[in-house]
Formats: sequence, structure tokens, C-alpha cells
Amino acid sequence: MIPLAITLAVLGACCNAVSARLQHGGLSECADERGLRLAALLRLARQPIWLAGIAIAAAGAGLHATALGLAPLSVVQPVGILAFALTTVMSVRIENIRLDRVAIGAVVASTVGTIAFVLLAATEAKATVVAADVELRATVLVVGVVGGLAAIAALNTGATRCLAFATASGVSFGYVSLLMRATLQQLANGGVFPLPEVTGIAVGILVGGWLVQHAYASGPPEVVIGCMTVIDPLVAVGLGVVLLGEATDTPPIVAAAALLCAVVAAAGVVVLTLRRPAPTPPANTVVDGDRQLVAPGMTQHYDGSTK
Repeated sequence: MIPLAITLAVLGACCNAVSARLQHGGLSECADERGLRLAALLRLARQPIWLAGIAIAAAGAGLHATALGLAPLSVVQPVGILAFALTTVMSVRIENIRLDRVAIGAVVASTVGTIAFVLLAATEAKATVVAADVELRATVLVVGVVGGLAAIAALNTGATRCLAFATASGVSFGYVSLLMRATLQQLANGGVFPLPEVTGIAVGILVGGWLVQHAYASGPPEVVIGCMTVIDPLVAVGLGVVLLGEATDTPPIVAAAALLCAVVAAAGVVVLTLRRPAPTPPANTVVDGDRQLVAPGMTQHYDGSTK
């Protein structure tokens, strides 16, 4: 089942990369210097490019959720880092930017660091049952962390705001992964419908989705998706290791190496945020006109239409 789970997780990562570009393209027309406001969200509902991004993100989430039912958290979650590399390549192509060696090294460091992390974490990983007390402790911890990061984001602008919102979203989605696994376990065992877990999943997705929209409105899509795909697995694996005991048999030296890889992966996203150059106008952008390129082969007009 693990090879199938990894395949589904890879497909989900591809969906997330495409979704990131589409959502960012729609949000770039609605957000202003004060961030994403309610009026902007109402305009987004008429943006085909943004709605397509949401639909693709939902497909990616479905693939990822299925993968979680087939393999341990510590195996499935970090596969999502592939979306980081794919989104970066798309941004270079679409926005006509050129990354220097340090920025490219940051992308490679985050990708390799996360892949190494999952390989090390999965060495002795084992599937365990998600108990009710574990869910409660995870909920309290996640609420505190997400609230703190959201406060930091609200009080800052620029790169700090983008990173804080994206990190908070990653924490929220990592928590959703834990609840998804608990839900699938209970359904597989023929238990009663897991209403608390399903409610928690819905709340976590809504909160994470709201935070990531603010992140997309505050910074480049590859920085947002990079932060999410690093933080999400770190949180999910951390919950799996600390609360679920998925790595109780892992030797200390392997655990230390995995922690080092996690630090490298997170540092790569921060470095990319600081080193990313400003985009230059795409070839088919009309200066003082009414259109701009938001994705290959798709042009978005200021009235929200695309063709």
C-alpha cells in the first residue's frame, strides 16, 4: 500500500503547485497594501482563475487524504515538498524572474532536506491508533501556535507577514492530517461516525484556507507553497512522533539527523523569501492596458474574465 500512497501524494503535490499559481493570480488583482479584505473576497467569487485554483486544490486534498489512509503520516506528508519545486519553476517561467545561485540553492536545500527527513523519519515508522486524548492535546497545542502566528502576521508586512500566515496555515493543515487519519481509522474499524473529528477537519481546513489566502496576497506563491509544504509535514510528523509514538524505535542518531534535515528545509524557505527578485512584466503584458499573464496560455483582464 505504501507505493500507492506515495503515488497519490505525488499527484496531490502536482495539484497543489498548479493551484498555488492560479490562486495567486486571482488574489493579485484583489488584494491591496492593507491585505485581503472582505470586499476582495467577494470579488474573488467572480474570478474564474481563482475558482479553478480552489477546485484543483480540493482535488489535491482528496488525493492526499486517500494516501493518508494507506500509509503512516511520516511517510505521506513530506511528499508534498514536490509542490515547492514545481511552483518555483512555474514562477520563473510565468513571471520572467531569474533566481541567483543562493535562491536556487535554497530551493534545493528545502527539497532535499524534506526528502531526507521523510526517509529518516520513515526508517522505523509504524502506524498507530489516534486516541481521543491525543486529539485533545494536539488541538490545544495547534490553536495556541496558529493564534500566535496569526497575531504576528497581522502586526507585520512584507516577508514577515507572508511567512507567518503561510506557517500558520501549514500548522493548521498538519493538524488536519492527524484528524484525517483518526477519521479513516474509525471508519475502517466500523465504529460510529466520527463527528468530532470531521468537525475538526472542517474547521482546520477553513482556518488554514483563510490563512493561506492572506499569505498568497502578501507574497509570492512559491514562498507560500514552500513554507506550507515544509511546515505541514514537520507538524504532522511531529505530532505522529511525539503524540502517536510512530517513531518509538528510532535510534537517537537517526532522530538527530532528521531534526537537522528539518532545520535545513525550513531555512531554505526563509532564504528564498529574502533572495527572490521582483518579477518583470511578462511578454504579453500590456503596460497601462487591461490584461496580464497569470498562467501559461491564460490572460486575466481587470474585469476578472480570462481567455
